[in-house]
Amino acid sequence: MTDFAAGDSPAQTTSTEIDVPPGMLEPAQALEKATGSGISQPATAVATATFHQNIIVNQRKTGPGLFVRAIWYLFVGWWLTGFALAFAWLCALTIILLPVAYLIVSKIPTILTLRPRSVETEVAVDAQGNISVTTGGAAQLPFWQRALWFIFVGWWACALAMSVAYVASLTVVLLPVGLMIFNRVPAVMTLQRN
Repeated sequence: MTDFAAGDSPAQTTSTEIDVPPGMLEPAQALEKATGSGISQPATAVATATFHQNIIVNQRKTGPGLFVRAIWYLFVGWWLTGFALAFAWLCALTIILLPVAYLIVSKIPTILTLRPRSVETEVAVDAQGNISVTTGGAAQLPFWQRALWFIFVGWWACALAMSVAYVASLTVVLLPVGLMIFNRVPAVMTLQRN
């Protein structure tokens, strides 16, 4: 440490060592004090680096296993999905039963293969260190925009997407593609954001 006496200029300085107990020093400073190695500055910068907290959220998979889902698909899922799609599209055309159609369309992957819907989870840490976990869907567009989309595009684009997805799901090889399209049918129908 450098002390300036009254009336001294910086050119006239004297050096004074102060003994600080090792428990009060940063680890790198204590190491420098013991060995005289001169590594205090870089190591102190590392020791005082910002702490980043990792948050891991595990969601348990629900629903039946692969074997039960395959049996369901082979004996029930493929034909029940066809009826559900036709009924949903007819309900959508009536406008009054549009909520029923939307409910059926959003459940198509479950009807086809007993696959449960995905749940979106967001985790945030604020400046005070509070952790907030939000589960649910994304923010949706205004109702009037979604209604206009359905009237001019959604009703026929939904029928086309459901037909392509259904044909793809009937071929076991393209079943994943069919499920992927079925998951996006609500967005095609009413611009729903997942």
